Order: sequence, then structure tokens, then C-alpha cells
Amino acid sequence: MENFIEKIENYGTLQEMEQGLLELKHNFETATEPQKQAIREAVRKQGEKVVAQAQLAVNQAKEYLAGLEQREAKLIIEGKEYDLDEWVTVSKYCQLFNIANSSVVSNDIKRNKMPTENYVVIPRLNNLCLVKAVQYK
Repeated sequence: MENFIEKIENYGTLQEMEQGLLELKHNFETATEPQKQAIREAVRKQGEKVVAQAQLAVNQAKEYLAGLEQREAKLIIEGKEYDLDEWVTVSKYCQLFNIANSSVVSNDIKRNKMPTENYVVIPRLNNLCLVKAVQYK
């Protein structure tokens, strides 16, 4: 029985613990009450360890994601900064504002229906057009 308690204490993952508990089930049924109590305590302690490891992994993942979200993406063109959270491509603009076809936005730009301060054409990027993510109509 001591061997089983030692096994429980050495489980490293939740999967190992589950497999071990299935193996232990038969022996638990035949154990004396003090042995059952020792097994319960070992399982509880090991369960707390596994939960703590899982919580640590969750916290690390959250920190990593927060770090990704905090990174600012900016494009600097002729000394002017364009925050890429505020400036989007024509196709992304269409998605944001439920415009069926990107040619609608492109035509509005060509016909000066969109304010010039709300878009920029970047010749060095194959005439990529960035549009400020605000509705203009």
C-alpha cells in the first residue's frame, strides 16, 4: 500500500494521476480505513500540485497573450505615424463596416467622396491603400 501512496506522490500530470487512480481503485476497496485515509490525503495533495501547475500555465499563457496585444504596430510614412489598429486595408475596412465590395470604397476614394485625411496611398507598397477605421458615410 505504501508503494501506491509513493506512486501518487510522484504523478507529474493530470493524465498520470487519472491512470494511477484507476489502478489504485481496486486496492483502495481492499485497504484498511487508515490506509484509505492516507491514500485520500496523498491524492488531495497531488491534486493541489497538479491544479497549481495548471494555474501557472494558464497565467503564463495570459501574460504571453497580453504581451502580444500590447505590441503596437505602426507604419511611418514621410514622417507621419499610422497606427495599424486605426488604419486598415480597404478589404478589412469593408469587413468592419459591412460593405459588400471593396470597389465601393476604392471608387469613393477616386471620386473624393471619402475625406482625404481618412485614407493614405503608399506607393512603395505597390500603392497599398490604408483607410482610417471610421465610417465616412
